[in-house]
Amino acid sequence: DRVCDHNVTNCTLGSTFQSEAPTRTSNRVCGNVTNCTLGSTFQSEAPTSTSDRVCGNTVANCTLGSSFQSGSPTLTSNRVCTLVTDCHVGTNYESKAPTATSDRECNNNVTSCAVRHIVLSRPTATSDRTCSVGTAGTTVKPSLTTGQIAGIVV
Repeated sequence: DRVCDHNVTNCTLGSTFQSEAPTRTSNRVCGNVTNCTLGSTFQSEAPTSTSDRVCGNTVANCTLGSSFQSGSPTLTSNRVCTLVTDCHVGTNYESKAPTATSDRECNNNVTSCAVRHIVLSRPTATSDRTCSVGTAGTTVKPSLTTGQIAGIVV
């Protein structure tokens, strides 16, 4: 007479998964769930009762000056890189440079020179326009190069 073993192995969800189903002549085979490594891999697919965890490679680093890390990698999520904000000369200028983990900040208050003031320096990507009061005897005319209703020394 044949003796049957009715104690089929059970896999433990999260620790093991069924790598081979039981048959009439064999027991269930459980495999160990793969562990991802914080900082180099993250879980891209969770383990199920019949499948292993899938780990994806973590993005190495964001590109300083072009992007910054807005989300740190975890065991279940990848690093998130966000494009750095662009400042536009004449409209705004960089008031705080981007870092590996923070965005560039732009100051939107570009100085407009008042009438009878002269432009000492034009705004750049990282600095504001500077103006000065015209002195007595200085000829001032409207500036065509700055686009402002101001003046330049002639």
